[in-house]
Amino acid sequence: VIGVSGELANHGAIDLGGTSSIGLVTATDLVNYATGVITTGGSTGGHTFDAAIANFGRFVIDQTTTIVNASRTLGAESGTFEVADGRALNIHNGNLAINAASVFSGAGTLALHGTVTVAVNGDYAFAADGLTWSLPGNVDFTATGTLTNRSTLVPSHDRFHAPFINEGDVVLTGSNSVEFLDGFTNAAVGVLTL
Repeated sequence: VIGVSGELANHGAIDLGGTSSIGLVTATDLVNYATGVITTGGSTGGHTFDAAIANFGRFVIDQTTTIVNASRTLGAESGTFEVADGRALNIHNGNLAINAASVFSGAGTLALHGTVTVAVNGDYAFAADGLTWSLPGNVDFTATGTLTNRSTLVPSHDRFHAPFINEGDVVLTGSNSVEFLDGFTNAAVGVLTL
């Protein structure tokens, strides 16, 4: 457990994969600068960040990780979140700010829980590298450009306030209610499963 009053500024490496099974990082603000690498590893347990995060570097998610984000903004900035196969990055509540330089990748799952507003500056493409975007919460996507899905997207009770192009998989299950409020285009390579 590490607690910081004020900003935790990372220009180097933070490795939460040591001998502890659970890592908890609390701070007012966590800024992962361009040279910073934060790795969540270990063989058991999970890790939690309880801070407003701005990521300009790399987060390597090798163990399931939770970001407590209520009443905060997680700024993906020009950073990368790499989620390993069989692992999840869980973001609970708050705001997620992304732009064309923000990268979410890997073969794991990015899950948005609770009430989350995703603000996209410009066009954004959900990468085609195997990452699953799971939206079990109530998620509002707003964008100043077009959203293009090249991944697997599993929405539940979500709203997309931007033109949406599906070039991957959109999977709707059960009693899910999803609204595409500025159009939905299912491209020739797109699969929409109802």
